[in-house]
Amino acid sequence: MSRSTTRRGRQARPTAPARPARRSLAVVAALLLLGLLGLLAALRGGAAAPAGAAIRAANGCQGFPQFAPREGFTGGVIIDTSIPDRVGLVLRDPSQPG
Repeated sequence: MSRSTTRRGRQARPTAPARPARRSLAVVAALLLLGLLGLLAALRGGAAAPAGAAIRAANGCQGFPQFAPREGFTGGVIIDTSIPDRVGLVLRDPSQPG
């Protein structure tokens, strides 16, 4: 009984049987077809916005801040973050001038 050896005298590792070429080709072709179909669907869906869909502000969560009544605001509040000499935010009463 003889063993297969390499040049350096080590035993050769067994190799896995080769896959049939047709099966591999069919799998690759099927994956490419699915990828192309997905790409076409994505391009078609993103090409045009549905009728009546306009870009508008997402302000559905706007409301009176819950902390404002604790600070003495009852009718409304203006939150300002654009004052250069102030760090943080400034609360203003819209009914009070200045």
